[in-house]
Amino acid sequence: MAGVLAAIPDLRVPPVGDLAGIDAASKLGGYLGLLTAIVAWYASFAAVINTTFKRTVLPVFPLA
Repeated sequence: MAGVLAAIPDLRVPPVGDLAGIDAASKLGGYLGLLTAIVAWYASFAAVINTTFKRTVLPVFPLA
């Protein structure tokens, strides 16, 4: 198992705020991550609810 994990490259990148020494950049990144998570949860919940009830209960906007 250790050989398999050793073959996978480490693609983690340190946060930009840590590299630049700017604390506000790290906080902004955290807030944007939370906002992205909330939007993703809403979109997935809306898809399930709208499909379940076969009508628009929670509106979503098409990407195209």
